[in-house]
Amino acid sequence: MEVFEQVQAPALGTCLDTVRGGSGPLGAPPSIACSDPHGGEIDKVTEVPSQLEGDYPTDETLDSDAWSSLLYGDDGCGEDWLTNTYLGARNQDNLLADYAAYLPKKAAWDAGARWVACVVEYRLSVFEEANAPGLMAGAMQGPDADSYRPCWFGPQIVFDVVPCSQPHEAEPTGGYIVTEVGAPYPADPLSSQPLEEECGNDVIAYLEGEVPEGFAAGVYLPSEQDWASFPKADCVILDSGGARTTGSVVDA
Repeated sequence: MEVFEQVQAPALGTCLDTVRGGSGPLGAPPSIACSDPHGGEIDKVTEVPSQLEGDYPTDETLDSDAWSSLLYGDDGCGEDWLTNTYLGARNQDNLLADYAAYLPKKAAWDAGARWVACVVEYRLSVFEEANAPGLMAGAMQGPDADSYRPCWFGPQIVFDVVPCSQPHEAEPTGGYIVTEVGAPYPADPLSSQPLEEECGNDVIAYLEGEVPEGFAAGVYLPSEQDWASFPKADCVILDSGGARTTGSVVDA
Protein backbone atom coordinates (compact mmCIF):
# COMPACT_ATOMS: atom_id res chain seq x y z
CA MET A 1 0.00 0.00 0.00
CA GLU A 2 1.17 3.55 -0.71
CA VAL A 3 2.57 4.98 2.52
CA PHE A 4 0.35 8.07 2.34
CA GLU A 5 -2.72 5.85 2.08
CA GLN A 6 -1.97 3.89 5.26
CA VAL A 7 -3.12 4.66 8.79
CA GLN A 8 0.08 3.67 10.55
CA ALA A 9 3.02 6.05 10.33
CA PRO A 10 5.53 5.24 7.56
CA ALA A 11 9.02 4.03 8.28
CA LEU A 12 11.99 6.36 8.34
CA GLY A 13 14.01 6.09 5.15
CA THR A 14 10.96 5.40 2.97
CA CYS A 15 11.78 6.61 -0.54
CA LEU A 16 9.47 8.85 -2.56
CA ASP A 17 9.14 9.84 -6.19
CA THR A 18 9.21 13.60 -5.61
CA VAL A 19 10.19 14.30 -9.23
CA ARG A 20 6.92 13.02 -10.71
CA GLY A 21 4.76 13.77 -7.68
CA GLY A 22 4.53 16.05 -4.68
CA SER A 23 2.64 19.33 -4.64
CA GLY A 24 2.49 20.58 -1.11
CA PRO A 25 1.38 18.92 2.13
CA LEU A 26 -1.89 17.62 0.66
CA GLY A 27 -0.37 16.38 -2.59
CA ALA A 28 1.96 13.67 -1.38
CA PRO A 29 4.33 11.95 -3.82
CA PRO A 30 4.10 8.17 -4.39
CA SER A 31 6.37 5.88 -2.44
CA ILE A 32 8.93 3.91 -4.42
CA ALA A 33 11.57 1.26 -3.90
CA CYS A 34 14.82 2.83 -2.72
CA SER A 35 16.65 0.86 -5.40
CA ASP A 36 14.74 2.90 -8.01
CA PRO A 37 15.54 6.52 -8.93
CA HIS A 38 13.94 8.78 -6.35
CA GLY A 39 14.26 12.35 -5.12
CA GLY A 40 12.98 12.18 -1.56
CA GLU A 41 13.30 10.16 1.63
CA ILE A 42 11.37 10.38 4.89
CA ASP A 43 13.72 11.54 7.64
CA LYS A 44 11.22 12.16 10.44
CA VAL A 45 7.60 11.35 11.29
CA THR A 46 5.78 13.53 13.78
CA GLU A 47 2.30 13.34 15.28
CA VAL A 48 -0.47 15.82 14.56
CA PRO A 49 -1.25 17.63 17.85
CA SER A 50 -4.69 17.21 19.39
CA GLN A 51 -5.87 20.72 18.47
CA LEU A 52 -5.44 19.85 14.77
CA GLU A 53 -6.98 16.37 14.84
CA GLY A 54 -10.38 17.39 13.49
CA ASP A 55 -11.42 17.55 9.86
CA TYR A 56 -8.95 16.94 7.09
CA PRO A 57 -7.24 20.26 6.42
CA THR A 58 -7.61 22.34 3.29
CA ASP A 59 -5.07 24.56 1.57
CA GLU A 60 -6.67 27.47 3.41
CA THR A 61 -6.51 25.95 6.89
CA LEU A 62 -2.88 24.96 6.33
CA ASP A 63 -2.08 28.68 6.31
CA SER A 64 -2.90 28.92 10.02
CA ASP A 65 -0.10 29.48 12.51
CA ALA A 66 -0.64 26.06 14.12
CA TRP A 67 -0.34 24.14 10.86
CA SER A 68 2.54 26.28 9.61
CA SER A 69 4.45 25.61 12.84
CA LEU A 70 3.92 21.87 12.49
CA LEU A 71 4.85 21.70 8.81
CA TYR A 72 7.61 24.27 8.61
CA GLY A 73 8.60 25.29 12.14
CA ASP A 74 11.67 24.26 14.10
CA ASP A 75 9.62 21.85 16.22
CA GLY A 76 8.04 20.25 13.15
CA CYS A 77 9.52 19.47 9.77
CA GLY A 78 11.40 22.73 9.37
CA GLU A 79 14.35 21.85 11.55
CA ASP A 80 17.45 22.76 9.55
CA TRP A 81 19.51 20.11 11.33
CA LEU A 82 17.22 17.35 10.07
CA THR A 83 18.51 17.51 6.51
CA ASN A 84 22.14 17.82 7.57
CA THR A 85 21.88 14.98 10.07
CA TYR A 86 20.09 12.64 7.68
CA LEU A 87 22.60 13.25 4.91
CA GLY A 88 25.54 13.10 7.32
CA ALA A 89 26.65 16.62 6.38
CA ARG A 90 28.85 19.04 8.27
CA ASN A 91 27.26 22.14 9.77
CA GLN A 92 29.00 24.37 7.23
CA ASP A 93 28.04 22.30 4.18
CA ASN A 94 25.80 23.86 1.54
CA LEU A 95 23.44 21.25 0.16
CA LEU A 96 21.47 20.59 -3.00
CA ALA A 97 18.65 19.44 -0.76
CA ASP A 98 15.66 20.92 1.01
CA TYR A 99 12.88 19.73 3.28
CA ALA A 100 9.17 19.23 2.71
CA ALA A 101 6.22 17.99 4.76
CA TYR A 102 3.37 15.74 3.62
CA LEU A 103 0.14 14.61 5.25
CA PRO A 104 -1.55 11.24 4.73
CA LYS A 105 -4.26 11.20 2.09
CA LYS A 106 -7.83 12.00 3.11
CA ALA A 107 -9.00 8.38 3.14
CA ALA A 108 -6.20 7.47 5.55
CA TRP A 109 -6.95 10.52 7.68
CA ASP A 110 -10.62 9.57 7.85
CA ALA A 111 -9.52 6.08 8.96
CA GLY A 112 -7.50 7.55 11.82
CA ALA A 113 -4.09 8.53 10.42
CA ARG A 114 -2.70 11.52 12.35
CA TRP A 115 0.92 11.88 11.32
CA VAL A 116 3.10 14.14 9.20
CA ALA A 117 6.04 12.85 7.17
CA CYS A 118 9.09 15.13 7.05
CA VAL A 119 11.00 14.57 3.83
CA VAL A 120 14.43 15.53 2.58
CA GLU A 121 14.34 16.24 -1.16
CA TYR A 122 17.20 16.47 -3.64
CA ARG A 123 16.95 19.76 -5.54
CA LEU A 124 19.17 21.37 -8.14
CA SER A 125 17.48 24.69 -7.38
CA VAL A 126 14.57 26.04 -5.39
CA PHE A 127 12.16 25.10 -8.19
CA GLU A 128 13.91 22.10 -9.77
CA GLU A 129 13.50 18.74 -8.10
CA ALA A 130 15.71 15.93 -9.38
CA ASN A 131 16.44 12.31 -8.61
CA ALA A 132 19.16 11.89 -6.02
CA PRO A 133 22.44 10.24 -7.07
CA GLY A 134 21.52 7.26 -4.88
CA LEU A 135 20.43 6.58 -1.32
CA MET A 136 20.37 9.91 0.51
CA ALA A 137 20.79 8.59 4.05
CA GLY A 138 24.41 9.27 5.02
CA ALA A 139 25.25 10.31 1.46
CA MET A 140 27.63 13.08 2.56
CA GLN A 141 29.85 10.42 4.10
CA GLY A 142 30.04 8.41 0.87
CA PRO A 143 31.38 8.64 -2.67
CA ASP A 144 28.45 10.78 -3.90
CA ALA A 145 29.07 13.67 -1.49
CA ASP A 146 30.19 16.04 -4.26
CA SER A 147 26.84 15.54 -6.00
CA TYR A 148 25.10 17.18 -3.03
CA ARG A 149 27.33 20.26 -2.87
CA PRO A 150 26.42 23.25 -5.09
CA CYS A 151 29.12 24.73 -7.30
CA TRP A 152 29.01 27.56 -9.84
CA PHE A 153 29.50 26.90 -13.53
CA GLY A 154 30.41 29.97 -15.53
CA PRO A 155 31.70 33.46 -14.78
CA GLN A 156 30.45 36.00 -12.29
CA ILE A 157 26.91 37.37 -12.73
CA VAL A 158 25.85 34.77 -15.35
CA PHE A 159 26.84 31.50 -13.66
CA ASP A 160 24.62 28.43 -13.22
CA VAL A 161 24.38 26.21 -10.14
CA VAL A 162 25.57 22.63 -10.72
CA PRO A 163 26.58 19.76 -8.44
CA CYS A 164 30.27 19.97 -7.56
CA SER A 165 30.67 16.55 -9.19
CA GLN A 166 30.28 18.38 -12.52
CA PRO A 167 32.81 20.78 -14.09
CA HIS A 168 32.65 24.25 -12.54
CA GLU A 169 34.55 27.49 -12.00
CA ALA A 170 33.87 28.15 -8.32
CA GLU A 171 32.79 26.45 -5.11
CA PRO A 172 30.86 28.82 -2.83
CA THR A 173 31.42 28.64 0.90
CA GLY A 174 28.07 30.17 1.77
CA GLY A 175 29.84 33.17 3.32
CA TYR A 176 29.90 36.69 1.96
CA ILE A 177 31.29 40.17 2.54
CA VAL A 178 29.03 43.23 2.68
CA THR A 179 30.56 46.69 2.37
CA GLU A 180 29.04 50.13 2.78
CA VAL A 181 26.53 51.35 0.22
CA GLY A 182 28.36 53.71 -2.10
CA ALA A 183 31.60 51.74 -2.06
CA PRO A 184 33.26 51.68 -5.50
CA TYR A 185 32.57 48.61 -7.61
CA PRO A 186 35.67 46.34 -7.41
CA ALA A 187 35.89 45.77 -11.14
CA ASP A 188 39.61 44.95 -11.34
CA PRO A 189 41.81 42.41 -9.51
CA LEU A 190 43.55 45.08 -7.43
CA SER A 191 40.34 46.55 -6.04
CA SER A 192 38.85 43.12 -5.31
CA GLN A 193 41.96 41.87 -3.51
CA PRO A 194 40.90 43.15 -0.04
CA LEU A 195 37.60 41.28 -0.42
CA GLU A 196 39.44 38.08 -1.39
CA GLU A 197 41.71 38.42 1.62
CA GLU A 198 38.70 38.94 3.88
CA CYS A 199 37.11 35.80 2.42
CA GLY A 200 40.25 33.82 3.25
CA ASN A 201 39.14 33.11 6.82
CA ASP A 202 35.70 32.09 5.63
CA VAL A 203 37.24 29.63 3.16
CA ILE A 204 39.45 28.13 5.88
CA ALA A 205 36.41 27.69 8.13
CA TYR A 206 34.46 26.05 5.30
CA LEU A 207 37.31 23.64 4.55
CA GLU A 208 38.17 23.12 8.23
CA GLY A 209 41.78 23.68 7.28
CA GLU A 210 44.14 25.48 4.94
CA VAL A 211 43.37 25.94 1.27
CA PRO A 212 44.92 23.05 -0.73
CA GLU A 213 47.73 23.77 -3.15
CA GLY A 214 46.42 24.89 -6.52
CA PHE A 215 43.37 26.63 -5.08
CA ALA A 216 42.72 30.10 -3.70
CA ALA A 217 40.06 32.14 -1.93
CA GLY A 218 38.12 34.38 -4.27
CA VAL A 219 34.94 36.37 -4.66
CA TYR A 220 32.02 36.39 -7.06
CA LEU A 221 30.50 39.81 -7.57
CA PRO A 222 26.99 40.86 -8.61
CA SER A 223 26.38 43.25 -11.47
CA GLU A 224 27.53 46.80 -10.97
CA GLN A 225 23.88 47.89 -10.80
CA ASP A 226 23.09 45.38 -8.03
CA TRP A 227 26.29 46.33 -6.20
CA ALA A 228 25.10 49.93 -6.04
CA SER A 229 22.07 48.96 -3.94
CA PHE A 230 23.57 46.01 -2.05
CA PRO A 231 27.39 45.77 -2.19
CA LYS A 232 27.82 42.08 -1.43
CA ALA A 233 30.63 39.75 -2.53
CA ASP A 234 30.18 35.97 -2.20
CA CYS A 235 33.17 34.02 -0.92
CA VAL A 236 34.26 31.17 -3.20
CA ILE A 237 37.15 28.79 -3.79
CA LEU A 238 38.78 28.96 -7.21
CA ASP A 239 41.48 27.12 -9.08
CA SER A 240 44.49 29.40 -8.65
CA GLY A 241 45.25 29.12 -12.38
CA GLY A 242 41.72 29.96 -13.43
CA ALA A 243 40.95 26.47 -14.72
CA ARG A 244 37.60 24.72 -14.56
CA THR A 245 37.65 21.90 -11.98
CA THR A 246 35.53 18.87 -11.05
CA GLY A 247 34.88 17.72 -7.50
CA SER A 248 34.66 19.57 -4.20
CA VAL A 249 37.72 21.20 -2.66
CA VAL A 250 36.52 19.79 0.67
CA ASP A 251 37.71 16.37 -0.51
CA ALA A 252 40.82 17.59 -2.34
